[in-house]
Amino acid sequence: MFASKYHELYTSVSYDIVDMKNIPDELNSSIHYAGYDCISFVNTADVIHACNKLKLGKRDGTIGLWSDHFIHGCSELATHISQLFSSMLIHGVAPDDMCSSTIIPIPKGKHANVTDSSNYRGIALSSIFGKVFDLIFLDKYSDCLCTSELQFGFKAGHSTDMCSMVLKGTLAYYVVDGGSAFCMFLDATKAFDRIDYCKLFRELLRRDLPAIYVRLLCNRILTL
Repeated sequence: MFASKYHELYTSVSYDIVDMKNIPDELNSSIHYAGYDCISFVNTADVIHACNKLKLGKRDGTIGLWSDHFIHGCSELATHISQLFSSMLIHGVAPDDMCSSTIIPIPKGKHANVTDSSNYRGIALSSIFGKVFDLIFLDKYSDCLCTSELQFGFKAGHSTDMCSMVLKGTLAYYVVDGGSAFCMFLDATKAFDRIDYCKLFRELLRRDLPAIYVRLLCNRILTL
């Protein structure tokens, strides 16, 4: 039942298949390795820094690796991983294990009705290699991935509590003066699970992210 439910959710947004296939072709034609310096690729220090950001006791859902293996691994392991990631960027291809994850449904709250499937959220147990790569990507190009100052959820150092505080403060400002305040709420249920991938990759390119990274991310999506 959950397999059917999540399949429906993650395929609920259609996209132009032709355009999606054209994006990697456009990226391939724009990549000239002679123009890339070593900063564009991944080195041992990048991997070590990313592994130190992993949380202990986290496992993937496929091959049985744990984050502890990477956190406590030696520098030689980090070197091999950096060579793997650099090769992935050069060839634009990721191993199948990095593109797969296991979705675990868990109740949304302690008092949620567990007999209603809509009261569950899907938690993905993804590849630890993929998590390390994502952390490297986010660390290298965080300046290109800035979001609106009005976004509070899914953002480091922010929470939806801050959004609620701003709302309450605004309402209190008008109520104290005897004025009126009108609110409009948008129910964007599972908004982050419903993504137009073509628009996503076009936006990443618009923000001047290196084409070799965008191509790899795009190819990871196409293999799913």
